[in-house]
Amino acid sequence: MKGTIFFAVLIILTIITICFSYRQRSELEDKLWTINSNLLETRFELDDMRAKAIVCYSTNGVTLPDSIASLLSDSVYILRLHNNICMSCYAEHLIRLKEKLNMTKQQLYVLGSYIYDDALRDEISILTDSNLRVINIPALEIMPADSMEIPYIFLLNPRNKLEYVHFFEKHDFTITEEYLKSNLRIRN
Repeated sequence: MKGTIFFAVLIILTIITICFSYRQRSELEDKLWTINSNLLETRFELDDMRAKAIVCYSTNGVTLPDSIASLLSDSVYILRLHNNICMSCYAEHLIRLKEKLNMTKQQLYVLGSYIYDDALRDEISILTDSNLRVINIPALEIMPADSMEIPYIFLLNPRNKLEYVHFFEKHDFTITEEYLKSNLRIRN
C-alpha cells in the first residue's frame, strides 16, 4: 500500500512537472518569437539606413545642371519630391520641417517631378505657405537619391553642388531635427 501511495504521488508530481514545463516552454517560445521578430525588424531598419547612407554619399557633391540650379538659390533648403512618394507617410514630417525652418528664419524651396503642376501643389498643400517657392520639372531624375523614392532635403552650394543630403524617416522626426540643428551650427 505504501508503494502504491508513493507511485501515485510520484505520478502526480510528474504530471505537475510536465504541465509546468510545457507552460514554461510555451511562454519561452512566445518570447523567443517576439525577440526574433524585433531582431528581424531592426535588421531591416539598419539595412534601410545603410542603403540611405550609401545613396546620400553618392549624391553629395553632385552638380545640378545650370538650367535647374538657376531656378534655385544657394544656402536654401531644397525639398525633393516626385510622383512615386507616399506623401501621406511623410505629411507630418513636412509640416514639422516647415515649422522648424520658419522658427530659424530659413527658407524652403520644393523641387518636384510631377507630371502636372497642380498635382504637386495638391501634394504640398499641407504646408500652406504663400512664400514657399515651388519648382516642378516633370520627368526630372538627375540625382542618385531620386532612386530611393523617399522625400529628402539638401542644400545647394554656390558652385551648384548638392550638400548635406538628408532622407526623411517615416516614423521618426528626431533625426531630421538633429540634421537641421547640425546644419544651423555648421552654417553659422
